[in-house]
Amino acid sequence: MGASLTVIAIVIIYLGIMVMIGYISSKKINDNEDFLVAGRKMGPWLLAGSLAATEVGGGSSLGVVEKAYGEWGLSAVWYVITMAIAFIVLAFLAPMLREAAVKTVPEYSADEMVKPIHWSRRLSCCFRWSG
Repeated sequence: MGASLTVIAIVIIYLGIMVMIGYISSKKINDNEDFLVAGRKMGPWLLAGSLAATEVGGGSSLGVVEKAYGEWGLSAVWYVITMAIAFIVLAFLAPMLREAAVKTVPEYSADEMVKPIHWSRRLSCCFRWSG
């Protein structure tokens, strides 16, 4: 009984800390750019860590582990190693992309979204969604 109370206490404390971090962070967000891309102020190591956390969440933790215990064996480690290298390289390329003022769809304003879309973008969108 004592162990389960300890686990429950740890989970409640963890949730409380996460809510507190979320509340404090929400006060620092002024516009969509702050929310979507951290105000474009992330350094290369923080950006690499954020990308790695995204990948480790689903890809490495579930899919690659299944393949490692199944048909791939130890060679599944190459997936994780190459993703780590790619994220580190991308983290150092990100400042150049930032200077180019590259925008993704969620970063466009409502005024930009109602403009007519060129046929090539429509075709590209169809290919992306067709999978």
